[in-house]
Amino acid sequence: DVDKTQAIYLKSKMGATLGGVPIGATAGLRVVRTEQAISGYNQVGGVTSTTPFTTTTTSTDTLPSLSLKATLAPGVIARLVAGKAIQRPNFADFNPGLRLYPSNGNTTLSVGNAGNPALKPIESKNVDATLEWYFAPTGSVTATLFRHNFSNFLVFKGLPETYDGVTYTVTRPYNAQKGHLEGAEFSYRQFYDKLPGAFSGLGLEANFTYMKGGLTDAVSGTSTNFPGMSKTALNLVGLYEKYDWYARLAYNWRSSFVAEYNYRAPGQDLKVDALRWLDASIGYHVNKQLTISLDANNLLDQDYHDYHNTPEQPRDVRRYDRTVGLSLRWKL
Repeated sequence: DVDKTQAIYLKSKMGATLGGVPIGATAGLRVVRTEQAISGYNQVGGVTSTTPFTTTTTSTDTLPSLSLKATLAPGVIARLVAGKAIQRPNFADFNPGLRLYPSNGNTTLSVGNAGNPALKPIESKNVDATLEWYFAPTGSVTATLFRHNFSNFLVFKGLPETYDGVTYTVTRPYNAQKGHLEGAEFSYRQFYDKLPGAFSGLGLEANFTYMKGGLTDAVSGTSTNFPGMSKTALNLVGLYEKYDWYARLAYNWRSSFVAEYNYRAPGQDLKVDALRWLDASIGYHVNKQLTISLDANNLLDQDYHDYHNTPEQPRDVRRYDRTVGLSLRWKL
């Protein structure tokens, strides 16, 4: 198998003052050419063919970008970033090898699975607008609005395919027609260095994200939310750095989400309950070379629940380890 990529990148920087506001701009253009040759074997009823076959594809992607920065006032900065990006599917998703499992005539259906050598990269056209306020040397507040428009988004589906007169439900990756994701993020960071004595090492980081979006299926035209997307997420991190001591207490929460739509059957969406985590660490710099630290993970003993439409009937329940570790780090 061969996956060869060549790229060229051009960048230009500019600056001007408009209405007394300094504005800087960076424009870029990246051109990527990808050549791919992938071999695979067919397998029917557990019997694998002895001769592989190869598919070859070539594509060229043009990716422009633009970044603007305006200093509205001392400590107040506005940014606008726009551009196009791509994400190639996993290499295994291109595998042309076809695996077919005929029905036994009684309890099983004729099914199969394969990759898709015709897959296109996922394309994303992005716009992010940010307002940043640096109100202190160790403090800032940031608000961001974003909109991302997608095409060729990847989904796995089982569709009927006929081989030697037999119809199989074959699951392959496909490109969805389009999608979008939009939302807002707010963040705050500050060390309270005006407090007296040892308390001046205290700090806090916080951010909250809200997003919504959806995908449109390439065949049926139906729309769904993004698989794996939580509409809301919250992170709170308490910090401490003073007198060679450091500490961190981090709380993370995300709302429930759909892990996979039509999981193994139409209408059987695989949903996951909200998740929350609490991790902590404390350490001491004995000298410039030696640091000792105590780290603890999953202090809330969070477990994982997923289900098909009915929370009281879980499909999977997993318990994650709560761990505590003591470590010594030596730096040369």
